[in-house]
Amino acid sequence: MSYIIAAVLMVFGIPAPENKPRVCVEYHFALDRLGFSSDDKQMAHRVMHRESRCNPLVTNRTDPNGGSLGLFQINRFWCLPNRYSPQGWLQAQGILDECEDLYDPMVNVRAMKAIFDYSVEANGNGWQPWGM
Repeated sequence: MSYIIAAVLMVFGIPAPENKPRVCVEYHFALDRLGFSSDDKQMAHRVMHRESRCNPLVTNRTDPNGGSLGLFQINRFWCLPNRYSPQGWLQAQGILDECEDLYDPMVNVRAMKAIFDYSVEANGNGWQPWGM
């Protein structure tokens, strides 16, 4: 039955609900200011919606390294001290002082952009840390 509905929607040019991009409109301006391309802004909205449903206070305690925090579910790995970044990688980038700062939506978006840029440089794919 769902195949029939999808076919009818397609014939009339109506996107199926699961294909409709989800947008966290309250954070669109922040993504714009960080210089994302149009395609990467769309992906950022999808990732943000998938990770937190646009709720900046979400914590996933089951992720390794103490869990993931905020809009983009940034893993604590990025802000915990380690042998390469004794104060934490995000702290070394000047983005935050402590992991709990990731609950601030603007800090979380800036942290995502820094991790995205790092991943572009290291892996050729900025969305790799989010499995995209």
